[in-house]
Amino acid sequence: MVPLDAALLAWIIAGAGCVAATCTPSSTTLCMSLDVEAGETGLYQFAGMTGPSPDIRVRIGQTYTFDQRDASNWYHPVGLAYYPDGAHGASWGGQERDEVEGAGELLYKIDGAATTCPDAGDTGLDCYEPEFFYPRAEWMAKTYTAELTITQAMADRSQGGVIYYFCHIHSKMSGKIIIKNADGSDVTRADGSALASPTELPLYSVPNHGSFDAACGTTGAGDYALGGPMACSHNFMQGTLNTDFERCMQAIGCMMNREMRIVGHDAHQSAISTFVQQMIPHHANAVNMAKILLKHAPAEVAAVEDLEDILWDIINVQNYQIHQFRNYLGGDAVYQAVLHNGSALTAISVGEHCSSALDVDVYITASTDSSVATEGVSGCVASDTNFCMKVNLLRGQTGYYELAGMTGPSPDITVRIGQTYTFDQRDASNWYHPVGLAYYPDGAHGASWGGHERDEVEGAGELLYKIDGAVTTCPDAGDTGLDCYEPEFFYPRAEWMAKTYTAELTITQAMADRSQGGVIYYFCHIHSKMSGKIFIKNADGSDVTRADGSALASPTELPLYSATVASGVDLTCGTFGVEPYSGGGVRACNERFLCGALDTSFERCMQAIDCMMNREMTTLTSPDSASKVATFMQQMIPHHENAINAARIVLKQVPMADINAAMEDGGLTDILYGIINTQSYQIHKFRNYLKPLNLLLSFGEASSAHPRVDMRAYINIVAVAFSYSRSYFEIWSLEGLPKALVFSFVSTGTPPGFVSAVTWRLGALVLVLVASAWGLPSCTPGSGSPAVRNLGFAAVRAARGQEPCKRQRRELLLGVASFSAALLGPPLGPAGASVTLQMPESDCPDCKLGGSTGLSSSRAGAATELEEKTSSQRIQNLVAANRIMVFSKSYCPYCAMAIAALRKDGAQFQVLELDRLPAEEAASMQAALGRMTGATTVPRVFIAGRCVGGGTETVQMQASGELAALLKLGSA
Repeated sequence: MVPLDAALLAWIIAGAGCVAATCTPSSTTLCMSLDVEAGETGLYQFAGMTGPSPDIRVRIGQTYTFDQRDASNWYHPVGLAYYPDGAHGASWGGQERDEVEGAGELLYKIDGAATTCPDAGDTGLDCYEPEFFYPRAEWMAKTYTAELTITQAMADRSQGGVIYYFCHIHSKMSGKIIIKNADGSDVTRADGSALASPTELPLYSVPNHGSFDAACGTTGAGDYALGGPMACSHNFMQGTLNTDFERCMQAIGCMMNREMRIVGHDAHQSAISTFVQQMIPHHANAVNMAKILLKHAPAEVAAVEDLEDILWDIINVQNYQIHQFRNYLGGDAVYQAVLHNGSALTAISVGEHCSSALDVDVYITASTDSSVATEGVSGCVASDTNFCMKVNLLRGQTGYYELAGMTGPSPDITVRIGQTYTFDQRDASNWYHPVGLAYYPDGAHGASWGGHERDEVEGAGELLYKIDGAVTTCPDAGDTGLDCYEPEFFYPRAEWMAKTYTAELTITQAMADRSQGGVIYYFCHIHSKMSGKIFIKNADGSDVTRADGSALASPTELPLYSATVASGVDLTCGTFGVEPYSGGGVRACNERFLCGALDTSFERCMQAIDCMMNREMTTLTSPDSASKVATFMQQMIPHHENAINAARIVLKQVPMADINAAMEDGGLTDILYGIINTQSYQIHKFRNYLKPLNLLLSFGEASSAHPRVDMRAYINIVAVAFSYSRSYFEIWSLEGLPKALVFSFVSTGTPPGFVSAVTWRLGALVLVLVASAWGLPSCTPGSGSPAVRNLGFAAVRAARGQEPCKRQRRELLLGVASFSAALLGPPLGPAGASVTLQMPESDCPDCKLGGSTGLSSSRAGAATELEEKTSSQRIQNLVAANRIMVFSKSYCPYCAMAIAALRKDGAQFQVLELDRLPAEEAASMQAALGRMTGATTVPRVFIAGRCVGGGTETVQMQASGELAALLKLGSA
C-alpha cells in the first residue's frame, strides 16, 4: 500500500472530495461529495462513479438515497427536477422550473428522520435547505439525506426519460438521472408506448480546465497567467513570484484587476447594478484564492483554528452571492440594454471594458458630521434601565453600538449597584453583534490582536442572556446562557431576525470591587474594537466605593480607545479609511478602476476603494514568505475591506427602499449585511493570526492624518520646462520630444493645450501631457522612476503604435511644487489670494519631500547644494543633524513597521524616503548606506549616530524595551 502524503491526508480529512466513512455506497445508496475544483462552484461526485456530475441510472419502483453527510456538501442541498437547474430556471434570473416534489416521490430527512418544521410540506425541502445556510460546524453535526422514489408518473413527466439532480443554492451544478423500466429496459409508459416527450433535453458540459487552472485549483485564471494572452505587466504581490502558489495568486490578481474594470454606469445610472458588476469578479477572486490555499497548503490550513471553515465559507457563500448577482443582472432590462463594442451586456459580462488610464477628476466632496440622538427601536422602549441597542455599520471599521436616545457611537452608560439593566438587541442591525460585558476593554478578544482572553462579567446572578424573553436552555447554557445566545448570531439574518435577543446585567458590589476605577465595558463577542464604558455608581448614585465606603482596590480607570472619527470623504461615501486613496489623497491612484465619466460621488467612492485595495494588496504582503497561510491572509484583509466598503457605499448612497426591493425577500439587504459582518469577522480572525507573528503589515498610523489637497484650487501654474540636468521628476519620452515647453493655464475652465489632468501626489505636482501631434508612450520606468507612467489616452496609444518606446530619459523641472514647495512661493487660489498648501509633515531639512510653503529662500538652492555633496557625506550630515534618522521607502511595509515601533515609544525622528529621489541619486544613496552599514535594504535606522538595524530589529527592540532605553541614552 502506498503511504499517503501528509498534505494529501490533511486534504482528505478536510472533507474536500472524499466520501465520509459512515456512508457505504450501493446500487441504491448514493454517497455524495463535492469536487470543489471541478468548476466555479464545484460539482457533485458520487463514491464509486467516475468524474464530476456523472450520469445516474435508476429503475421505476426503487427508492434511492442521496446521502449528503460528507462535509463538502455544506451549502449544496441536492434537489431533483424535470429540467436542468430546476428552481434556478433556464437562465440567470429565469423563472423556476418544475421540480420532483410530489408526495411519495421525494422525502428529505435530517438525522434519519423526516423533517417536522412548520414548512415541511410533502417533501420537507423547506426544513432541509435552510439548515445548509447554518454555520458549517453546526451543519456538520447532523446527517442529511434525500430519498427519491422513482415512479411511473415521474417517468411520464420526464423529457426523454431523464430527470436532473441539482443544487438548490448554486446554479450550473446539474447532472442526469436516467430512468429505466423496473426490469432495466429503456423507459416507456406503463402500457409500453413511447413517452409523450421522448427527446432528452441538452445539458451543459462539465467545465474542461486547462493545465494552469488544474494546477492552481482555480477557474478561469489560465489566460491571466504569466505568458497568457491576458497577462498583466505588473505584479499584484511583493516578491519574486517564483513558486506555483505565487504564480497562481498573481494570475487571479490580474484577472480581478481586469474584470472589475466594467462599463455601464453612465448608461444605466444604477448604483446597485454597478456594485453587482464589480462584485462578481471581486468575489470570484476570493473564491479562487481560497481554492488555491486549499490546494497548495492543506496541512498548513488544517493547523490553523477555524481557517478551514472560513475558506469553505468564502467559496460557498461568495459563490452563492455571485449567483444572486447574476440573477439580478439577468432580470435587469436597463442593464442589458447597455452596449460594449456593439454587444449587449449579459448577466455574465465582466471587464476589461476600458483602458486603465485615469483622465477625469475623481475628487470627492467631503461631508460634515452632526451629532444627534439615536432614533428609537421598534418594539423597544428605552429607559434608564432598558437600553435599546443598534449597530451603526457606517461608523468605525466594523460598526459601533448606539443606544436609543443617547448621542454618538459607543456612548458611556451609568449604572447603580443593585439595579438590573436590559440590553435589548432586537433591532436588525445587531445581527452578528452579540453584546458582552467584561472588566477590560474588548473582553474575550484580549488586549491586542491575537491576545489572550480577559475577564468577563459571567458570574451567576450577574448576567443572564435570554431569547424571546426566556432563559436559554441549550446543553452549554451555563450560568449566563452566552454559549446558547452567541451562536445564533451566526445564523442566517432572516432567521435570526425572527427572534428577540436580550442580555440582563445586574450590578453587584462584587462586580464593582473587581472593576478598574468603577468601570466595566460592553463589547461585541464576534468583532473586536467596539467597546464602550459602563460607569458603576453606588446604590444612592454617589461615586462607587467598597461596601464599607473605602476606595476600590483598583481605583484607576483603564484607558479605552476612542471611537474612530470618520473623515469627510468617509462620511460622504459611508466607508472607513478611504480618504487617503480618494482624489487628492496622499495615496490616490492614477489608474482607473471603473469605466465611464466618474462624475458622481458613488462612482468616485468606488474608484477610491478600488484604489485602496489595489495599493494594499500589491504592497502589504510579505515578499517570498514561507507561509502560504500568512500570504493568503495578508492579501485577503484589504480584499475583504474592499467588499465591506462597497457594501457600505450602497447602504449610504442608495435609498433603503430600493435596496430592499432589488431582490426577492430583501435578498440584497441580507447580502450587504452579510458581506459587512461576515467578512469583518474573518478579517479579525486573520489579524489574530498575523499579529503575534509580526506579519500584520500596514502603512503606519500617520498615513490617514495627511490631509488631501484639492488641486482644482491651485491650478495657477507657470513655467514648466524639460531639462537634461538632474531634477526632481523624470519622464519617459519619445525620440524628438521638444526639450522645452512652456504652458500657462488658469484655475477655471478647461485647461488649454495638451494638459489633460493634474493631480497632487505626496506634495509633488505631476503633469500629464498629451499633445495633438505627439504622445507619450506607455512605458513603465524601472524602480525609482516616478512621474507619469502607464498613460492610456488615445494620443498615447496612437504614438505607441507608431514608434517604439525609447528609454530616453528626459527630466522634468517644475517651477513649482518641487520637493521644496518654496521655489515660487505659495500658489494662488482662484481669486488670486495666497493659499497655504497642506502637505505631509516635514521630515528633515534636506529631505526630498514634506516641506511646507513659506520656507526661507535658502531652501530654493538645496538641490544645487545636494549635487555638490557625495551620497555618503549627505548621509553623515543627516545622521549628525538628527538624533534619530530613518532611511526608508514609501511603499516598504518593513519601513512602516519600524516607524510604527518608533512612534510607540514616542520617538521624534526624521525620515528620508529614497524612492522619492531621482533614480540615480536614490541608487547612490542606497549603495552608500550599504557601504556604511553592511546592508542595502531599507529601512536603516540610526539612533545617536549609529545604525541599530532595519525593520525587524527595530520592532524587536521596541518589544523588549531596548529601544526605549536606547532612546533615553540617545537623549542624554
